Amino acid sequence: MKRLDCRGMAPRPSTVAAWLALFAVTAACTSSSKLPSPPPPACTPPSPQPSSFSSSATLAARVIDLGVHPVNDTVTFHVPAGTASVTILEQESNALAAQTVSINGQTFANTTFPHSITVGETQIFDVYGDAINPDCNPPSVTCQNPTTLSVYYFSDAAWAGALTIPNTPAMLSAGVPEGTWSMVVSDYANECPHVTGCSTVYAYPAGSYQVTVLLKPGPAPASGAIDFTFYLLTNAYQAAAQNDVATRDPNVSRMLSTLGTLLGGAGISLGATTFVDLPDSVKAKYLDTATSLETVDADDVSACGQVAELLRNSGPGNAMNLFLVDRITTANNPAGTSTVGLDGTIPGPATVGGTVSSGALASAANLSSGCNGPIRPRTCGPDEVAYIAAHETGHFLGLYHPTESDGTWFDPLTDTDICPCSSCAPPGSTCQNSSSSVASPYAMAGTDCVKSSSCGGGDNLMFWELSGASVGTLSSQQGEVMRANSLVQ
Repeated sequence: MKRLDCRGMAPRPSTVAAWLALFAVTAACTSSSKLPSPPPPACTPPSPQPSSFSSSATLAARVIDLGVHPVNDTVTFHVPAGTASVTILEQESNALAAQTVSINGQTFANTTFPHSITVGETQIFDVYGDAINPDCNPPSVTCQNPTTLSVYYFSDAAWAGALTIPNTPAMLSAGVPEGTWSMVVSDYANECPHVTGCSTVYAYPAGSYQVTVLLKPGPAPASGAIDFTFYLLTNAYQAAAQNDVATRDPNVSRMLSTLGTLLGGAGISLGATTFVDLPDSVKAKYLDTATSLETVDADDVSACGQVAELLRNSGPGNAMNLFLVDRITTANNPAGTSTVGLDGTIPGPATVGGTVSSGALASAANLSSGCNGPIRPRTCGPDEVAYIAAHETGHFLGLYHPTESDGTWFDPLTDTDICPCSSCAPPGSTCQNSSSSVASPYAMAGTDCVKSSSCGGGDNLMFWELSGASVGTLSSQQGEVMRANSLVQ
């Protein structure tokens, strides 16, 4: 089977549970005064590149530059009535800041996120109060249901992060509130003193973030379009993916047609498509000489890792940046699966290129195996690539997996079917649970999750695995979240 991975739902099932110790236990980190100074950074934070809009008036209404703020700083901005969505973008400005933290021996990207968000006198998000138990098997009363939250956030990417609101049923129904918004800047390293077993190797300075807010004017659209820029980290298609439709490779044309059909399930049409062949200097960094494949190692979660460095090649513009690569490798897959797609973060920094999170990766390994007839993502290569691209685009626009691989973690939407391991896995399966950590929990297969309304979601575009059950369905709320994103026009 093929894993449609994402940074937002961590590749290792234990990752979510380990980080969420933040919300339950308070412990002191090792004193930074006893740690050595860090070595010179392997890379520096890229400069954000906000996209250009059609006029200065539109730009003034949609992009709010709030400047650079250290962690624990409070920043405020005004959201006018009728706003369709608010996107908060944060970009590390200090090259010496921590790229990762360690929790109980596991390495995590030093992810940036709002510690809290308040509108007027009402708090709509709090990193402590809005924690979710990752081992929640509905309808257990010991679990907080993510569908009850006003704002949902869980992501995993160093130095550059985003949060787009609305992304829950409550906010989709009520609409984006008008008024003065305030948020407290934070990141994992800043929250480290509250995390059991949290440490850093060096005495890193506190993070400082460039904060930018994107406001999408309302009303929320019932339909829209999204442009794509495809970056080619593959030697096989450097000449075949022509921008000229008349000379375009038929397999690429099939892939684009299928991509448009899949996005159509959310009321989104495929806009302009541009193909960019990456420079030889970039390709040389990723070339596996043993196989002659352009290969990206997804295991380094730092801002200098291969995924982050590749995504920094994305340019400015209001387009989805999709990197077509020969192969993605990781040691963190469930048994019997391979990773064919990977997102920078959930959601992505919409309309901003050049950051370590500005886009997504999709394997183009099977793009050349042509086919005809109806869409068949498991047996038609171009359809498979399109399915991966659509799935990762869903993540970039703010969607999570309806059911994560271990069957204990679910998205915050109420109209996506879920598939709990405890009730949907085959008899005798070892499920992850809240009382103990399971080394190799059963991974929910797509075929496990198309049995009934209580064991569903395997056919959803955002299910964690591409399998024989994959159809590419999307729910009404999933479509609303996607269309609220600033990339959709």
